[in-house]
Amino acid sequence: MSSPTFNKTRLNFAPFDRAFGGIFFNRATLIWGHRNSGKALLAAQFVAKVIQSGERVCILADNNPDPFFLDLKSLDIDVAKVINTKQLLALSCKGFTGISSTGILPFPNAIDELGTLAKSQSVGFFIFHSVIPWVAVPPDEAEARVDEFVSATERFGITSLFTLPRPVSPAAVHLRNFLADRCPIVLRTDATDIGERHITVERYRGAIEASLPADYPVTIVSGRGFVARDEISRKSTEIPALAAARAAAPHRHHHQALITPSGEISPSVPVLPPAPTSSGPAAHPRHPQRHHSLLNPATLAPASQAPAAPNPSAPPAPKAPA
Repeated sequence: MSSPTFNKTRLNFAPFDRAFGGIFFNRATLIWGHRNSGKALLAAQFVAKVIQSGERVCILADNNPDPFFLDLKSLDIDVAKVINTKQLLALSCKGFTGISSTGILPFPNAIDELGTLAKSQSVGFFIFHSVIPWVAVPPDEAEARVDEFVSATERFGITSLFTLPRPVSPAAVHLRNFLADRCPIVLRTDATDIGERHITVERYRGAIEASLPADYPVTIVSGRGFVARDEISRKSTEIPALAAARAAAPHRHHHQALITPSGEISPSVPVLPPAPTSSGPAAHPRHPQRHHSLLNPATLAPASQAPAAPNPSAPPAPKAPA
C-alpha cells in the first residue's frame, strides 16, 4: 500500500500518513460521508496541522463557519488567536459576489475571486466545507463544472480539502462520482448509532489498486481527533493503579483492557467503576453522544483485588458450627 512520498503533506491522521505519505500538495482531496460522520473533524485535524506548522489556511463555509470552529476547539486550537493573527481565514460563501438565492456561486466570477483571495492573502491551503456551492449545478452541466472548479484550484497552486454530504438523490450521486473521478484522493467517513466509526480510503492515485479500499476503524479522542482503534496504546489508556495491579499479579493481568467501538471497556475485562467527577464525562461539542464516547484515560482502571463490599439486601451467611 505504498506510493511515492514526494510533493505531499500530512493529513494528520497517523495510519493514513504512514501508509500513503499524506495528501498531495496543490491538489484536491475529497471527504464525503453522512451527517455527523466526522467530515469536518477530519478536515479540522488537517487545519490544526497547518496552523501548528506556521502556515496560513482558509475555511470557505457554505453558510456559517462557527460549527467548524467547534471542531478546531476540540483539537485545542485557540481559534480567536489564529483568526486575530490572520493565520486562519474563515469566510462564508455568501460573501462572494453574485451568489444565487439557492446558494450556488456563479462562474467564472467566483473562480476569479477565489484566485484573488489565494494570491492576495498568500494562502496555500483551503477547506471547502462544503464544496456544494461551487459545483451544484443541473446534471447536464455538473461534469464540466466539477472539472472547471478542480482545475482552477490546481492552477492557483492551493492544497484543497472538499467535504461533501452523503448523496441522497441520483443527481447528487452523479455529482459525487464526478468529484471522485477528478480528485486524486477520496476518503469516506462513516458512523453508526452504536458508536462504530470508520475512515475509508476509496481512491488514492498511485497506490496499488488491490490495496483499496483501505478501511481504518477509528474512535475520537479529546484533543487529538480521529485515532485508529488499534493505536490506542497501553500507555495512553492505563492509569497508575492498573500498572500497580500488573506488577502485583503479572500472570493474572497480562492482557490490556479491551476497548469497544463505543469507547467503553469490554465486559470480559474486569474494571473498577470510574472515580466520580463533578464535570461529568467528556463530550465532543459537535457530535452527538450516541455516535461515540471520547476516551478518557482516567476512566479506565483494573479490577480491584479487595473483597467485594457486602450487599445489605442479601441474607446473612450461616454460621459455622462451633
